[in-house]
Amino acid sequence: MLFGGIIMTVKDIIDIIEEFAPRNLACEWDHIGLMTGSYDREVKHILTCLELTQDVLDEAIDKKCDLIISHHPFIYSPLKDLTENDNRGSLIAKVIRSNIVVYSAHTNLDFANGGVNDVLATTLGLVDVHSDESGMHRYGFIKSMNIEEFCEVVAKKLHINGVKYIESGKSKFDNKVHRIGISCGSFDGITDWLIKENIDVLVTGEVKYHDAVNLRGQTFYTVVAGHFETEIFISKALAGVLCEKISKKNSDVYVDYSVSEKSPFLEGLNVNFF
Repeated sequence: MLFGGIIMTVKDIIDIIEEFAPRNLACEWDHIGLMTGSYDREVKHILTCLELTQDVLDEAIDKKCDLIISHHPFIYSPLKDLTENDNRGSLIAKVIRSNIVVYSAHTNLDFANGGVNDVLATTLGLVDVHSDESGMHRYGFIKSMNIEEFCEVVAKKLHINGVKYIESGKSKFDNKVHRIGISCGSFDGITDWLIKENIDVLVTGEVKYHDAVNLRGQTFYTVVAGHFETEIFISKALAGVLCEKISKKNSDVYVDYSVSEKSPFLEGLNVNFF
């Protein structure tokens, strides 16, 4: 992904990202934008990732990257101190010492056309994909199948061993699904759009226990496929978008996506209880 031409700065790259995923799409509570470094820094090598971790930072250092673009905010809650006695402080300090700029695009990238929800819909093979009225969610269609078959499809498409699902009130009468709703990452608690669009099954990343209790018996199933698993594909997709748009600027910026990311959850072990 290498091009030749003009010099670009962090500000130039941010302008490209925010044209694709405008800031005004982000939720009010969100923290997006420049996390470390300077807008004026020259950029030669970009690394995109879902989450900036120690492994991703080491990868960026090895690749001599100037700019890391993460989906999840690198710095979210306010800092009361900055020490290297915990993982968070150590990571921030290492980023600063490495002179790497970090920018994060979160819910604005979730909701953008071609963003995380759209990438998940494409990954799952949905066709005729639409946005709901809020623009925050997507829905599309698959050939009709039962919920168990659909869960197998989701697991296969996301390269995981399996998913959990919450049963629907319709399951006693008809467990066929055709209209699929998409809400990547953490379930946001909004169900009106699912009912209005007559969705058969919602695919999301994670659901809190009490939300799951409230979802049981709804007019739709809920498939819970993992936060990491429903969003990791955006790293490669965003790198592709940046490559395309940077090439039109005739720049020599190299764009890469992280290959070191992995879910923080390990596979469970079989345990015998006595």
